[in-house]
Amino acid sequence: MAGLSEIHSKNVCHRDIKPSNVRISADGELRFLDFGISKVMLPNQQHTKNCVTRCYRPPEIFFGDRTYTNKVDIWSAACVIYELVTGKILFPGSGDLEVLCNIFEVRGTPKLEEWPECEFMPCYLPFND
Repeated sequence: MAGLSEIHSKNVCHRDIKPSNVRISADGELRFLDFGISKVMLPNQQHTKNCVTRCYRPPEIFFGDRTYTNKVDIWSAACVIYELVTGKILFPGSGDLEVLCNIFEVRGTPKLEEWPECEFMPCYLPFND
């Protein structure tokens, strides 16, 4: 088992952080299991968008970004922590669009001034507030 800082210091991205892949160690640290789809992240490398369980997936992957970084693990870990504390999935949904709409409902619809690169992602869809 390993913590995120340990994983990321080796340029590894877990890519499937969800409650069943998380344990809390005796010292209270979140530890991550099941590295079946983890990947060493190399500069300028293209990645599959078919990773991260849907309700723990960040918006850039829904938009088809294939140059994502290990920051996707941070998003997923935050979703898991919310679920551990509240007992509820933060961004539920049965399909990609439903989950993305739930993300925007909670976090706000991204503005191009704040995230200009999103409009150049392969699956980008403009959203209204």
